[in-house]
Amino acid sequence: VERLAWLIAELARAHGTRQVVDLGSGQGYLSRALAYQHGLDVLAVDADDVQTCGAQRYQRQTERHARRVEDRAPEQSQAYQPNVAPQGDSVAGEGEGNMPARGVLVHATHRVTERSLDELLAALHAKADHGTAGVSTEADEPPSGDASASAPARDDHRSGRVPWLLCGLHTCGDLAPSSLRLFVESDAHLLVNVGCCYNLLTESAVTSGANDQTNAGFPMSHWLRTELTRQGEAPSLGLTARHLACQAPGRWPSQAEATHQAFERNYYRALLHLFMVEHGMAAANVDAPRIGQLGRKPLPTFAAYAIAALRKLARSDRLSADQSARLHAFLAAPGDDPQAPAAVLEAFAAQHADGRRQVAAFWTLRALLAPALERLLLQDRVHYLREQGHDAWIIALFDPQASPRNLALVSVKTAEPAPVHD
Repeated sequence: VERLAWLIAELARAHGTRQVVDLGSGQGYLSRALAYQHGLDVLAVDADDVQTCGAQRYQRQTERHARRVEDRAPEQSQAYQPNVAPQGDSVAGEGEGNMPARGVLVHATHRVTERSLDELLAALHAKADHGTAGVSTEADEPPSGDASASAPARDDHRSGRVPWLLCGLHTCGDLAPSSLRLFVESDAHLLVNVGCCYNLLTESAVTSGANDQTNAGFPMSHWLRTELTRQGEAPSLGLTARHLACQAPGRWPSQAEATHQAFERNYYRALLHLFMVEHGMAAANVDAPRIGQLGRKPLPTFAAYAIAALRKLARSDRLSADQSARLHAFLAAPGDDPQAPAAVLEAFAAQHADGRRQVAAFWTLRALLAPALERLLLQDRVHYLREQGHDAWIIALFDPQASPRNLALVSVKTAEPAPVHD
């Protein structure tokens, strides 16, 4: 959060703005850093009211702490800024010295469109004009009154005299590509976005040519659609590859225990599917039935994992009638029977013990593709922005072992959107 906030503040300073929209703001960690540590005016928007309420609760705690600091040392009231930008520079609108004056922070629970964003920004401008710096404010509905306060700021915004920055930290799934489209279609001048949860992206296949435009999360760019279509490939990754793009093999050495547990789950799942196929509980030529989570605690043996998974499947409708009957019959064997589930499963695991090394090799080689898949997704977004006539690039913010989603997409508008031709 601190590094991203510093990057955003530096961009804002360089382009003469202090107005920021934090899209998908969640609990408000980034928004508070921008407003309190860097003196920016921030509109924090999230579609989930629970997240907004949590952000407002943390904001009130921050306000109380700030007041206590000021009461103890009024002459150092601006000292409540632990992570300002390097000394010697100043954000537009700063107070005296190197410490920025606190910015305005407005919270909104809203599903943002270009029109509603304009109205919400007017609320931010109105609060800033009235000098409510450092005050957490709700903007759950677009402002309808006090036009005299909001109109001047909106006129400045519309005319381009007040550039603003659109940002998002760990914008989940389609929220990242939606943020890019909103940036292109709105009056925003700067973009900083760190995406995550690539598995939740929507995809679209070409049905009538490489120039089809959709609102799907992938692919976004004409470039990638054209390249994939030229090679005879459908422009989609699929759920498996999108899940894989979320993996972080670089963290394996520092998280050895968690990595081992993850491998054990994958190995157990592969072995269970083989067992189910051999015992008529699943088909070999179709996707394995989905099992999902089996609790937070790791299951110590293959038998324990398999019994828990099979019991969960027995309560679902994911198997055919014949497969379900076989599964129920297997689970019904008494514990002292030689054919009891635990005994059968442990014997099966021992029989296929060599498979562990095969799965380990396959799992490792597969996971090493994760960074390439993530960069394909991000390059698609970079090309989309450049196709609209805007500068765009990717910045590595910090060590990926600290957080695997460490790549920030940055864009600056430099021209009007340019049409894409064949």
